[in-house]
Amino acid sequence: MSRVIKLLVKQKSKINKMKQKTVNLQLLKKITAIIFVFCLAVFLFVPNTSVHAQELTTGLTAVGENAGMPTASLTDIIGNIIKIILGILGILLIGIIIYAGFLYMTSGGNPDQAKKAIVWIKNAVIGLTIIIFSYAITTFIINMLTGDDGGGDGNINIAGNIPGGSLSGGAFGTVIQSHYPAPEQTNVVRNSMIMVTFRQPVGAASVITPKEDGAEYPCPAGFGEGKVCGNLTASFNVYRCAEATLAECNDLPADKTLLVPGYAIMTEDKRTVMFNPYGDSNELAKQLGSETENVPYIVKLTSGITVDGKPGVSIFRATSPQYFWRFETGTEMDLIPPQVRMNSLMPPKLDAYPKVPNEPKDKRLDDGGFVYLNQIIIANFNEPVMALTSQTQDCSLGDSKLEAQVINFQKVAPACALNTINGDWRIGINNFRTIQFLSNLPCKNATTNSCGEKVYCLPQDATINVALKSAAPLGESGCPGLVGTGIMDMAGNALDGNANGTCDGVVADIFQYEFKTKDSIDVTAPQIVRLDPANAAANIAVDLSLGAEFSEALDPESVDQQVTILGETFDGYVDPNMATLPDGDTNLEKIMIRHASFAPAQAGAVIKYTPIVRSLVKDSRQNCFTPSRDGTSACKDADKGVSCCPNLGAIPFQQQKVNAASCGLPSAEVVD
Repeated sequence: MSRVIKLLVKQKSKINKMKQKTVNLQLLKKITAIIFVFCLAVFLFVPNTSVHAQELTTGLTAVGENAGMPTASLTDIIGNIIKIILGILGILLIGIIIYAGFLYMTSGGNPDQAKKAIVWIKNAVIGLTIIIFSYAITTFIINMLTGDDGGGDGNINIAGNIPGGSLSGGAFGTVIQSHYPAPEQTNVVRNSMIMVTFRQPVGAASVITPKEDGAEYPCPAGFGEGKVCGNLTASFNVYRCAEATLAECNDLPADKTLLVPGYAIMTEDKRTVMFNPYGDSNELAKQLGSETENVPYIVKLTSGITVDGKPGVSIFRATSPQYFWRFETGTEMDLIPPQVRMNSLMPPKLDAYPKVPNEPKDKRLDDGGFVYLNQIIIANFNEPVMALTSQTQDCSLGDSKLEAQVINFQKVAPACALNTINGDWRIGINNFRTIQFLSNLPCKNATTNSCGEKVYCLPQDATINVALKSAAPLGESGCPGLVGTGIMDMAGNALDGNANGTCDGVVADIFQYEFKTKDSIDVTAPQIVRLDPANAAANIAVDLSLGAEFSEALDPESVDQQVTILGETFDGYVDPNMATLPDGDTNLEKIMIRHASFAPAQAGAVIKYTPIVRSLVKDSRQNCFTPSRDGTSACKDADKGVSCCPNLGAIPFQQQKVNAASCGLPSAEVVD
């Protein structure tokens, strides 16, 4: 009997162990299933949330670019909202699954609680399946509506297939501030250089590799230590087109022998890259193009160009990973030196300062005929010039090699070793026809300008000299100059500072003038006084340049960076600059916007475009344009410094949202 009892106890113990193993196995399965579902949910939704964050960041960037206004299309906005909602639902499902798993594991043999947990899990799985299919369907529909097939070259504009259109895409105006030659430019001189200015600094190593000793096209002798010069990387390509005409040149040729050699230079601010094809040579055979026929070229910038300090981050957006543009050379060389446009200087060049008598009042000067302390110094040329390789002035550093200088006849401060004024030269603006200087000395009598930003001033009660140096001659005579030694045009001709039509050397061709300051600061905002064409104009030409005229001289750099065009299906280039007068002078009061061709109006369809002048467009004394859309007052407060948008008339609600913090230029229909 005792033996039987022992056998029964032993058997029961084995049964209990087996039950415990079964329970443990079931618990392990439950935990594994929960972890699997959790990981699946994280895989499906967390990366997607990251994508949404990136999309939102891109959207916010676009919003910032347009003074707080949305620029995405309606389908983009709806798609993003749906995707965000699906992402939130996915996160809620994770919580439900965790809660159901907790109920099941703590049921402790309670069948009702276990059953409840299973129901929760089943419902969660069903919900997860619905969300997965919903996301897939939504993505498919949005991609169909937006034409996004998941790949392609976002910056190759379809308008390139339209007569008068361009291969260039929307990166010109968002990623790229300016480039030379211009898109589709013809009759480019054969000895021209190629230059690109980006909107933010780029990684030097992603664009330029150091020159090897004995290279066929070496960097300029004595170019200077610390300056970047070398060969272009594979991220920046310049090719001679294999096709005979510009219109036929739509992609890079496979023949690598058509790749144009030369050397490239990066400016101090790392925003401008200058490429000198075939190096410094006066031989006709070593120039672009041909003596007998026009030759097309294509330039391609790829996603390999990175943001400065972020080697893995492309300067281009994921949706538009590269940028093409093309131009065509003529048969001529340019041997004529550039000159300063005397009537386009700011502050103006006068015979004497202060200007006496100052009646009628010269709006470029204060009431006493002196230059305002917060004036930006602006120099304009009769043609595009190469970017200054050195741009930073420091009164304690050796700035004698600067290509342009702003000098105070008295030292700015006792601690300064030199008379140069602390500040920076701005380049790559107004289609490379303009350079400008902004002091970085805080103003003493004013803390903020019309847009609430810090104001910087020139020295008070000072006589200031502006000196624009002519480049040192490359050879014994003639106009070709040495890069980095002074002002020169895109063909390498040194500045003709004395405007006699010849190159007379560094000393004779330096351009200098003086002006005087007192103690006045101007913090009045500029105002728009005219739009061209008027708002809501219809039947305009697809390639019409758009214009906006202001009440006073503007800061050209702010125009380059703060003016754009929004439009249905428009992804072409936008190139805002200052207008050029018939005599060749630059009109600092008028904006002209060049752009890729608009889509021609189709039968029964109205296509509208809205040029945008953002509130951060500034006048030449650092004051922001602060537009007001109060149409009832007829801009009667304009004399109090409140800007106005004229000729607006009745504005549709959607356009009002676009223009609420910026003055919209015409929302116009276009025809072929």
